[in-house]
Amino acid sequence: MTVSDYLEISRKSTKPILTVCLSPGFQQTYLFKGFHMGVVNRAFQSHLDAAGKGANVSRCLKQLSVNSICLSQGGSNASRYQELASKEGLTLDLVSSTGPLRTCTTVLNIKEPETDDSGVVVSELIEEAFAVDGDVSSQLLSRFSMLVKECSLVCISGSKASGYEDDIIASLVRIATENAVEVILDVRGSDLILALKEQPSLVKINLDEFVSTFLPQHAKLFSELEAHGSHQHLADINEMLKELSQDSPCNFVLTRGALPVLVASDGVCWQISQPRLSNKAIKNPIGSGDAFLAGMAVIWSVHDAVGLTAQQSSNKINQESPAQRIILAVELGIACGQSNAKTYRPAHLEADFLSKLSSAH
Repeated sequence: MTVSDYLEISRKSTKPILTVCLSPGFQQTYLFKGFHMGVVNRAFQSHLDAAGKGANVSRCLKQLSVNSICLSQGGSNASRYQELASKEGLTLDLVSSTGPLRTCTTVLNIKEPETDDSGVVVSELIEEAFAVDGDVSSQLLSRFSMLVKECSLVCISGSKASGYEDDIIASLVRIATENAVEVILDVRGSDLILALKEQPSLVKINLDEFVSTFLPQHAKLFSELEAHGSHQHLADINEMLKELSQDSPCNFVLTRGALPVLVASDGVCWQISQPRLSNKAIKNPIGSGDAFLAGMAVIWSVHDAVGLTAQQSSNKINQESPAQRIILAVELGIACGQSNAKTYRPAHLEADFLSKLSSAH
């Protein structure tokens, strides 16, 4: 089966993908042609989006014409958040909380005149998330328990706001697993370590997050080696990936910006290369990781081939080896992530890219 086959099946599925966002907020994006500190700067374009990693994944899935539900918490300004999401056709399920949702700001400084190596200087201004109310954890778990029964896949991504129980993400994975629904995680630190005990199906994580979680003593050194194009650190990372995936149902996909993606499944590691984008082609990398996750989710959510008998469907899907499934998922993830990077708004895919995907089948 090809990426196009999986995409067609996912689009026809009656079961949505469930995304979970425990730190929602607004993403304000400003575009400048020359930004200077200490003076008045006038943006020539601005955008306000309902965001947070889970919401971003749902946005990309919507653009791919795949149904999803984003489970998150609201706040005192949730009506505005809901309004922005509704305009894009996103389905939100918000648990009530009283604190306001935060606003994070992206400043894009477009270099002029544009040349092949010009690119865009991106500055990200992050607000701390407000704490959720004390009963939000139990409310969200209760709502998740109902929604997961009708979903094809769960994607849990990003950090969690303060006020949530320490093991909230692990609890979500456990509930999904008990309902025979696979989980993709894009989390780090203690959230990931606790959740791994509940056997998620796949972990998508970038190199810095992986090292800070599993090899913190090497974080600074490995970051410097990666930046200078050295491969010395990859042996240690592959060894850790092998250990984590050996005799485990969990697969690992480790992204490294423009460098090859590292993959591990059942103790075997390999790399998947990706096309290189020129600096001029990159408009805004914010949301590319979420777009990558959405692309992977399309492949991972498919369990039945629409239009075939149950036996034919099972045979066709089962012909794909675990490695083939991961490769297809990563390939679509890379394509979606790069498409997002070529747009100015976070977690948005190019119209031409979406058109080519739809016509490829």
